[in-house]
Amino acid sequence: MLSLLVSPINDRTSESLIKKISRVLPQEQFAVFHTLDDLQHFLTNRPGDTEIVVLRAHSREDLVGFQAIKDFMHDIKILLIVPDRKKRTLDLAHQLHPRYVVESEGNFDNLILVVKKILQRKMFH
Repeated sequence: MLSLLVSPINDRTSESLIKKISRVLPQEQFAVFHTLDDLQHFLTNRPGDTEIVVLRAHSREDLVGFQAIKDFMHDIKILLIVPDRKKRTLDLAHQLHPRYVVESEGNFDNLILVVKKILQRKMFH
């Protein structure tokens, strides 16, 4: 299971990300959450097979919000989409101990490759 948080802003970038993920995973194998509360509720009651969470931050404030729920993700691989590569942003991002960080202006192809690789490793272990 892959959990995906698309920040409250539902824009073309979010739609593109969801479309790319749906090419890798069937719709029933991932969930999209638009609020931290919804994601936290899912993580609190999540199925045991939740392997990955993709977090998209539109701002540093979003990263601070992710910090507030990071204890619910201690055993999940975090893939993080950040708004920029500024030092303050990356300092906040790395406090979440993500497996992968990408800037939101990218095309997410490498992020999808990371998702595939994590899922392939799970299949062979």
